[in-house]
Amino acid sequence: MIITPSSRAMYLCALVLIAFVLRLGAVLVLRDIHTGPTRQLGADSVEYDQLARHLVQGEGYVLSLGHPSSWRAPGFPFFLAAVYVVAGINPLAAYLSFCLLGAGSCVLSYLLARELFSETWARATGVLAAVYIPNVYQASAFWCENVFVPLLALGVWLIVRYLKSERIWLLVVSGVVLGFSALTRGNALLFLPIMMAILAASQWASRKWRPAAPVVFTAAFLVTIAPWAVRNWRIHHGRLVVISTVGGSTFYGGNNSRVLNEPRYLGYWTLDQLPGRERTVALDDEIEQEQMNWTLGKQWVREHLAAMPRLWVFKIVRMWIPDIASDNKRYKALQLIGYTPFLVLYLLAAVRCCRSGLYWTTPWIVLHGVMLAALITTVIFFGAARYRDSNLPVLMVYAAIGLEWIWSWIGHRRGDWVAHLSTSAFSDRIDRSRSCIQ
Repeated sequence: MIITPSSRAMYLCALVLIAFVLRLGAVLVLRDIHTGPTRQLGADSVEYDQLARHLVQGEGYVLSLGHPSSWRAPGFPFFLAAVYVVAGINPLAAYLSFCLLGAGSCVLSYLLARELFSETWARATGVLAAVYIPNVYQASAFWCENVFVPLLALGVWLIVRYLKSERIWLLVVSGVVLGFSALTRGNALLFLPIMMAILAASQWASRKWRPAAPVVFTAAFLVTIAPWAVRNWRIHHGRLVVISTVGGSTFYGGNNSRVLNEPRYLGYWTLDQLPGRERTVALDDEIEQEQMNWTLGKQWVREHLAAMPRLWVFKIVRMWIPDIASDNKRYKALQLIGYTPFLVLYLLAAVRCCRSGLYWTTPWIVLHGVMLAALITTVIFFGAARYRDSNLPVLMVYAAIGLEWIWSWIGHRRGDWVAHLSTSAFSDRIDRSRSCIQ
């Protein structure tokens, strides 16, 4: 493929337009753009919106007036508050911002893929991201993934760029960006040890010692989250809360007898009708509530150690299968039709990654590290499509691997120009990968 600045600009414009229109269409079809979120999509959406409204009205980061809270990670409510400051408390403005962020995530997915693929398959990655139904759907919900996904894409792209250029400022910016991603979804704290390990391992493998690299990444990450942790320390009277206090209820909700035994909830989450919940809800202090939930969850795990491998399997399967937990038949059908082809591509990519060392250079290990964080989160807490789909840029790169394999197989079967295109793209990618730090 002959690449010119004008052809790339046309592609990016088309990609942004298609991605934005698809997401806006989902909003117009699925939501009342004149009203805010309802509990139809869970408590998350309503509470994020409440926090943003209180911030705009000068009442602080509170869910109930007079009681500063750390219940939700602050990244998304602060973003939403910024939208409300600019456009007024207007749900339509929020939905439009989600659509723009979704389109931006598609562009960043393309940029990430360009570091790993030929231009042909990088563009395919961007298109896959644009039409990925679960991400299209996210733009219609007041979910933190709308902010988290572009932050993740940008942070990972910057790390991969650093591995190819060794420009230390890229790691500084990446640390800040991924720090903000942790302020948006607390499980992103796992990125810090995982990326530090990858940076250290790459230096060990190449025998090129650059101790400043993991240090500046760590410093940038910690400096980003430190102000929020200090704020939490103050409002909770010397008790440490790094991001939020929702972890305890998430842990207990994902580790109990109902999610182990009831078909509807296998590997999922529920707090309904669990032992000790009445005492927990009666507590006024959210730190005490979190500690009680952690205690109840850990107690259940200790009492069911033999069943934990089975529960882990349920969680992992739940993470990867189409999201059919909803009672909405249309939503189930949309998930089955829109997601299942991608699941096939992911499975093909997993096989190909296991069979080829091409996908185990350091830049590729960065992507695998992101999915490792998602897997750890799932095993500790619960399996959910949102844990999976929040990794959109990495998932779309995997999907492109699977699609390329199918394309290559078709080309070999036909023995014509399709094979030539696939072989050329594959060879170009090998050259790109070899140029990376091993």
